[in-house]
Amino acid sequence: MPGTDKPMPAGDGRPAALRTYLTLLRKRWLSISLCAGLASAAAGGLALTEAPVYEAHTQVFVSASGNGDVNDLAQGSSFTERRVQSYTDLVTTSRVLKPVSEKLRVSTPELRQWISATVPTRTVIIQIKVTHHDSRLAANTAKDVANSLIKIVDEIERPHGKGETPVHLSVVESPERPTVPVSPTPKRDALLGLLGGAAAGVGLAALREQLNTRIRTQHDLADITDVPVLGVIERAEAEAENVVLRDEDAFSPRAECYRQLRTNLLFTGLDQKTRSITVTSSVPGEGKTTTAANLAVMCAEGGSRVLLVDADLRRPKLAEYLGLEGSIGLTTVLTGRISLSNAVQPWGPSGNMEVLASGWIPPNPSELLASGVMRDFIRELEDSYDIVIFDAPPLVPVTDPAVLGTATSGVLLVVGANGRLHRNQLNTALDHLESVGARLVGLALNGVKPNRRAYSYHSYGPTEPAETPQGKRAVRRKPSGRHSARREEPGWAHPADASGEVSEQRGHVPDPSPGQHRMPGRPGVPGQHRMPGQPGVPGQHRVMEQPRLMEQPRVMEQPQVMGNPLTYIDNLRAPGM
Repeated sequence: MPGTDKPMPAGDGRPAALRTYLTLLRKRWLSISLCAGLASAAAGGLALTEAPVYEAHTQVFVSASGNGDVNDLAQGSSFTERRVQSYTDLVTTSRVLKPVSEKLRVSTPELRQWISATVPTRTVIIQIKVTHHDSRLAANTAKDVANSLIKIVDEIERPHGKGETPVHLSVVESPERPTVPVSPTPKRDALLGLLGGAAAGVGLAALREQLNTRIRTQHDLADITDVPVLGVIERAEAEAENVVLRDEDAFSPRAECYRQLRTNLLFTGLDQKTRSITVTSSVPGEGKTTTAANLAVMCAEGGSRVLLVDADLRRPKLAEYLGLEGSIGLTTVLTGRISLSNAVQPWGPSGNMEVLASGWIPPNPSELLASGVMRDFIRELEDSYDIVIFDAPPLVPVTDPAVLGTATSGVLLVVGANGRLHRNQLNTALDHLESVGARLVGLALNGVKPNRRAYSYHSYGPTEPAETPQGKRAVRRKPSGRHSARREEPGWAHPADASGEVSEQRGHVPDPSPGQHRMPGRPGVPGQHRMPGQPGVPGQHRVMEQPRLMEQPRVMEQPQVMGNPLTYIDNLRAPGM
């Protein structure tokens, strides 16, 4: 249901958590790499600035005195193991270090920080380690400490200086002057910094992902709702002049996106019982008007009779996008000022698409859209057309699309992937539709980043030479500019030159000269206008007869904002209307 949280589906069988982390790494790889690089450089640079530290080692062996039998040796070995730990603790005592500190002219506490002593497990060897910035001083200090330990142990084991000591200590490995510092290690520090920085980068990316509530991908939608995504529409190029697809855009990847949306909508949402659809969005700027217009174009291209209605009675944009008259439309028809046949305007070369603009902006659009007259009008449109598409206002700011969605067969919710929409706004829009009982047929994710590899198959036109009726090869030019997807349809004849014969120079149709009129994607000659399937004659002008709008001097005299349309609605209910 809308608003319910659910884990991201793992379509390829991997755990959802692993898929989430992989998606996070793919989205935030740049910031993670930056953190890792900075941490590695900082760690390596800091290591290079530190003074080198050298480490000198020496070993002292502890043995029991005497030359007894095997039992005596065994007892002496056990005695030595018990004593060796005590001798190790003596290494850092003041009694052992004081003679060395006096020789080096350093304090005993300072000397103690240089020295450490350990005993490997199940051995009687004392390992003394001295670290210092001076390698020579480290070696000499290790030697002096070992000698001092041997002397102090001998004094302890023979309190009065008489008799034989039970143990004997000897140096088995004299310290050597180290040549390689033990620290710093720039390579190791840089590697550790790289790993630490990468871990910190992943943590920051995960935190940022949790705090980021913007919707940009299908996975973001899957986290919010289980409503199906019927179409993913790629972002239009920045330099594109037309937001509505034209004839030259027939082979574009964006056109294929709208065809996919049309197919999914017709087979999953619209059937024989559902003829009307409300196209809306959560907030302004998500591309609902563009989606509604292009969806109507694609449905008309498929052979359906389509009516596109501008039901955004607050900020209508449809007439401006399509280049049509917007002062006559839905409101003027509902108030009885003009008939439907005189208000609709044809659009597009297919002849299957008509547009009903918004008309004058009323003062109470919500009440007008929720009226019984509007519902009866929708039923009338469903009987007259195969598909009726309503462009409605956003859901979050106003209630117009919610009430209109209850009167139409279904609602298509456009979700912008441009970063404007947040999760809470989408949840609010879904709650509005659910509260009024509107049927949400699906979502359309609009404005995603183009994926050229995915649409490489659809992004080309015909390139192979084709046989002409005369049996010659017609060389196809490489398309360029806005008319890069020109097509020739059956019924179109090749233009004639001044002599009335087809030009055979290089086997291609001559380009129009200045002042020549021709329809987009159709060959023509100067001064010639032709309809599909009607070969033209030079100098002959054939103009498509456009449906004329009703003469309306009294309509143009009305103020920009009408009075209460419901007063007209009451009159419409009178008998005979």
